[in-house]
Amino acid sequence: MPPPAIAKLERDRPIAVLLHDVLPYLGDDDANTLLEALTDWLPLGSVLSLTHTTADFAREALMEDLVGLYADVGISFRPRTAAQVRTLLAAWTILDGGELVTTAEWHSPSTYARLDQSHAYAAIATPPPPGTAPVPAPARMTCASEVAS
Repeated sequence: MPPPAIAKLERDRPIAVLLHDVLPYLGDDDANTLLEALTDWLPLGSVLSLTHTTADFAREALMEDLVGLYADVGISFRPRTAAQVRTLLAAWTILDGGELVTTAEWHSPSTYARLDQSHAYAAIATPPPPGTAPVPAPARMTCASEVAS
């Protein structure tokens, strides 16, 4: 029996799911399991809005310090590269040209100089159509936080 909040969702209509900075706190296996479960459960036409912390633009020492602060209080935190986020979304179709963008660049034209301090990627994606062959889970990825350890 699903939790009461989920039971109230109308599965005969598309559902939008927000996974904003959720996956950095999950290991590869758990992140893949979550995305596979959403793929199986979401009705046709549903979309996923995802943001994910990255170390791609940060000074290495800064991100190592951040990962260390979380580790000091027992929280696992895994910034991932763009390639690693794309691997997690391999079965999904990324909309808006199929590319990840930084959260600072997300649909926000600016007249100011680019000051991307977001250190996160964003994407809107749709799950594969029902009945398509599942994409095999990738081999375990090494996250930036694990390389630093």
